[in-house]
Amino acid sequence: MLPHLTRLICPLAVALAGLGLAACAATPPPIQTPTFSSSTVPATGTLPPASLTPGPGASATPLPSASGPAQPTAEIELAIPGGPYAGSYRAVALDGCTSDAAQNRFDVAYSDDAAADGFVALELTVRDAALAEQDETDDFGLTISVGGPAGATYTIDPPAGQGDGTVLLEVTPIGATVDLTADADDGTEIELSIICGAL
Repeated sequence: MLPHLTRLICPLAVALAGLGLAACAATPPPIQTPTFSSSTVPATGTLPPASLTPGPGASATPLPSASGPAQPTAEIELAIPGGPYAGSYRAVALDGCTSDAAQNRFDVAYSDDAAADGFVALELTVRDAALAEQDETDDFGLTISVGGPAGATYTIDPPAGQGDGTVLLEVTPIGATVDLTADADDGTEIELSIICGAL
């Protein structure tokens, strides 16, 4: 009886042992973690700095630098209805308008000997700016030159007995306007309008 059982159990044990080995053999291999070459990724783990060189067709334009407030400008419109230099003239002068509250004065200056239309110079002084803001006044001095450097110069100064005319001034937080009409000693009529930028 015992030898017969032994012959049955031993082959069964061998078969079970074989199945265990087969199961172990079917176990998948461990997952391998990829590695990177030091030439691909820096050792520090940070990306290389981006290049600041502009690409084709692009220009490296610097940002505009901060500057001071805009320069006050004088846009001048001059009309002379008759005479040898009759015509309309226009000029723009950077930093052409000056307001001096302490002196109660308002000045406009312009000069350009190369002006294409021959309007080469202007100097205007409103001596009583506060009065000129309230109403027209003849308290001013004006000198203009037209016809080029060798042309004609007109000087009008009513308080000094040189011609006559009036000036009106309007000042605002963003600028000023001047309107002036005058007659020179030789009878030449002058009409002047000036717009000033921020003072």
